[in-house]
Amino acid sequence: MNKHSLVAPASLLLLVLLAAAPASQAGESISQSGLFPFAANRIVGVWNSDVTLRPCGGGPVIASFKALATFHAGGTLSDANNTPSALRTAGHGIWRYVQGNQYKTRFQIFRFLPSGAYDGYADVDTIVLLSGDTSTTTVVATNFNQDGSERGTLCGTSNGTRLSID
Repeated sequence: MNKHSLVAPASLLLLVLLAAAPASQAGESISQSGLFPFAANRIVGVWNSDVTLRPCGGGPVIASFKALATFHAGGTLSDANNTPSALRTAGHGIWRYVQGNQYKTRFQIFRFLPSGAYDGYADVDTIVLLSGDTSTTTVVATNFNQDGSERGTLCGTSNGTRLSID
């Protein structure tokens, strides 16, 4: 066997070993979510939250509701809350790791009138701070009319806990 015929199998073996290395490194274990415990992935999972919204300049509470947010590995998210589903769609959006325990999200929902007519959409931006299996979130929700013109902005907070099996 010549030296060149051994290079390809040796290279393939090296690639296989390198691909498997992160899963076998000492100290690394797979978390409950099935992901390695890298900081960016700590948010992955389902979060149950209590949300309160009011005018951004202050004022009385406009809305309080329960919400579920599912953070998917790779940076997407799904949102639902206890507002009647006939009045809004589920939210769909994105998230990214900022640093430390901080994450930034953006998602959108479509809104409907009780008659079923389209009533515009909301674009929601949040900053999420994690502390173990709890979260504190600041919320800015900009509402738009059917024609895309801005209707107004609400600000708020959310306190959440990670949904767990145990």
